[in-house]
Amino acid sequence: MKDMIFNAELHNMLVEMALRVFRAAPVSQQPRCVVHIGGWDGDLLQQLDEGLRDLRSPEELQKFPITLVKLAESGSHNQGADEGIHHVTIRASGPDEVQVELKALGITSSDQILWVSTCLEGNSEQALSSTCGDPLQWAKVIGKHGIIVAQAISLPAQHALGTQLADIDSTLGADPVLMAAAALGLFPRAKNVKTLTEAPGTGLLLAHFERRDYLVRLAKEEDLPILMTLEQRCWAVALQASVDEIQQRIHRYPAGQLALEMDGAVCGVIYSQRIHALEGLNRMTSDSVWQLHAGDAGILQLLAVNILPEYQQMNLGDQLLEFTLQRATVMTGVESVAAVTLCKRYSQQRQHSMDEYIRWRTQHGKLHDPILRFHELHGATIQHPIANYRPADKENEGYGVLVTYDLQQRQRDEVVAAEINGGNRTPEQSLQLGDLE
Repeated sequence: MKDMIFNAELHNMLVEMALRVFRAAPVSQQPRCVVHIGGWDGDLLQQLDEGLRDLRSPEELQKFPITLVKLAESGSHNQGADEGIHHVTIRASGPDEVQVELKALGITSSDQILWVSTCLEGNSEQALSSTCGDPLQWAKVIGKHGIIVAQAISLPAQHALGTQLADIDSTLGADPVLMAAAALGLFPRAKNVKTLTEAPGTGLLLAHFERRDYLVRLAKEEDLPILMTLEQRCWAVALQASVDEIQQRIHRYPAGQLALEMDGAVCGVIYSQRIHALEGLNRMTSDSVWQLHAGDAGILQLLAVNILPEYQQMNLGDQLLEFTLQRATVMTGVESVAAVTLCKRYSQQRQHSMDEYIRWRTQHGKLHDPILRFHELHGATIQHPIANYRPADKENEGYGVLVTYDLQQRQRDEVVAAEINGGNRTPEQSLQLGDLE
């Protein structure tokens, strides 16, 4: 594993992920400090120094100097400065001590810091805890620039060199790292999650996590009262799942049911199961599709995304779906994602057949239906209608619409996503009314 960690290509990838943060903002809003935590004694900060000098002019470095900090559990406090970039080694036993030391260096806000963690060994939470301290404590000091993580992971022995799958059942797998981070309110930035392998059974997760105002965890049976409230407030009565069905989803496939919490209260959920083949969906209804579930199947089928109406202007449905798709790329055995969605405006356009309607685009090339457009925004391909999938859905004449996601090839429409997440409006692409089932 250590040979892979010091691989020059991997080294370059980490530095590039860090430099990308600097390129993404005006100089005055870029990080003032990069802190390296973890067990890698390579020349990462020196290479980052060289990259920053290529990126910034000497005048910019003098006006906005950068401090590069290496954390160590032992050793003296050393400092070197050269034309606007300062190198510091800090002896620290936890985040509180680190913050004190950084304040002495003039770094007074967590939003001035980009964290980089490299962990060669350990459990799935080590990337967020460094070699010392509680991971939750470290998570709390992470500001707007986030944390870049290079975390050693184990991979299933049956997977060949080069696979991008990680072991969901292993304490060292990539999926537990993502879930541990999500439980702390840290989520991967778009296009910033990679898994690499050096040999069967060993690998590395590279990800850039950012802080958000919510956390995501596995749903539990104790959540049933609020999950039923979500069901009732997000679905028409005829389309609501029963409490027994929601309970069975949790029992059948615990890893596939994710609850979103904000301020200590659940305000959203996404349900899923795994199936072997898309063809089986053609003979099922939303009430019987659970019969297709198989825990080791290669297709992750999304069943529903529900967000409380009072939280819908925050685009939580958009973010929860994107996290689920990111997570699916590192789940053992998952090769693709599918959903049988419904349409939002078909009832207004019944002069068209359902097959015609789902292909209908605006003059700007966007799908006419907001829910289908939402899926396409996240990289889905709209496949075909499935007759009688939701017999009680009179608005759509019982039809569901199959959409699929190629996890290795999908491209999220970042321009539209930025417009949605940067504005103060509820996007038309929203999944707010439980559009998946």
